[in-house]
Amino acid sequence: LENTKSNSPGYILEHQQKIFLCLPEDPSSFTPIIAQGFSYIKSSFHLSTDSPNVLIFRTCSLSEKQIQAKLSNLIHQEKINKSDISFLPLHHLHGIDVIVKAGFDPDVSSRIKKEVRNQLGEDLYGEQFQKMEEVVGDLLNRHHYTLATAESCTGGLIADRLTDVPGSSKYFLQGIITYSDAAKQSLLAVNEGTLREFGAVSREVVREMCLGIKQQSQADVAMATSGIAGPGGGSISKPVGLVYIGVYDGQEALIKELHLQGSRRMIKYQTSQLAMDLLRRYLLHFPCEGLDENDEG
Repeated sequence: LENTKSNSPGYILEHQQKIFLCLPEDPSSFTPIIAQGFSYIKSSFHLSTDSPNVLIFRTCSLSEKQIQAKLSNLIHQEKINKSDISFLPLHHLHGIDVIVKAGFDPDVSSRIKKEVRNQLGEDLYGEQFQKMEEVVGDLLNRHHYTLATAESCTGGLIADRLTDVPGSSKYFLQGIITYSDAAKQSLLAVNEGTLREFGAVSREVVREMCLGIKQQSQADVAMATSGIAGPGGGSISKPVGLVYIGVYDGQEALIKELHLQGSRRMIKYQTSQLAMDLLRRYLLHFPCEGLDENDEG
């Protein structure tokens, strides 16, 4: 499968009447590769190209076990009804997509959409090929909010993804990469004592990064990240994959602790995804109802 985003192609493998869609590691390639894969599958099974038979529900903060628990009653009921409906989890760096083959009846498709949306609730961030940065941008637009970012471990990845969306200049003001302790102090006014006592990868430093970028940019909402992406640099108390993300609206700083796994690139990308998801949840609960500052991933 041709990859228009990088030199790493996707692949389709067929074995024992099964089709396997193999994705490259680079998450920016997923959308065009998956689109080609579904086109191939439709052709192979002689499915109508305009049939709403394949539904995609996107999550990023749930495990497969948690998704199964949320959808268990729906799946069980469809089995009792002997419906021609199947549920398949698809894992990738964006999170886990729930792919539903819902048959050819538009009424069935509409019913399944409604029920899955109800069961997943706010853990559902998008459908079909919606990207997190598109969803966040739409919410910022609707709230007439502006955003600024201060990034350490993500190295500008959040700003890059947000500004990939056409029209993002309406809500994205600026992004600063403060990779060193000195940069955090000089550009964001992070206190030297805070860095010395808690370390750059800490809840306290991310809180001050949020306050610093908020004050400097005068954006409505600020976001910050700091973590250990590896493969080195970890310790017993602060292992590789420890990340803190924060959102600040001028009144309350929401800081979340994450424990991620994978390669350096995977940890950076997952951090960017989950940081934007924290902002998405904040905007859904505007002003900040229902968010727990001490919620740990």
